[in-house]
Amino acid sequence: MFSLPIIARKSELQQHADSFPRQMETEFWTVRNITDFENVGFCFAVDNIKYLICADCEIGPLGYHDTRSVSEGKPLFHICSSRVRTSLNSEEKDKENSVTESDTSAVNVPAS
Repeated sequence: MFSLPIIARKSELQQHADSFPRQMETEFWTVRNITDFENVGFCFAVDNIKYLICADCEIGPLGYHDTRSVSEGKPLFHICSSRVRTSLNSEEKDKENSVTESDTSAVNVPAS
């Protein structure tokens, strides 16, 4: 369980920082290498948390990375499953359209 800021563009997230509305998320895919997902980048860090965004459209956060996990020798990147669509999501298979300004509920992220 982790409290992520609601989905927005990178510029909006940076303007509001900690005061941005948050949403409790419960299901994450956890990977050790961020390149396991294509087109995922970093937004900014608040305390020891770096937020993950879509590298193409800069919408996010899609997940988070606790920078302390690197110093512990286990870098972990957490991608919120409800904020992305992949070919692995069977119920979302025919909805793999590009994200528009009005539809920022999930971002297409191909799994490698």
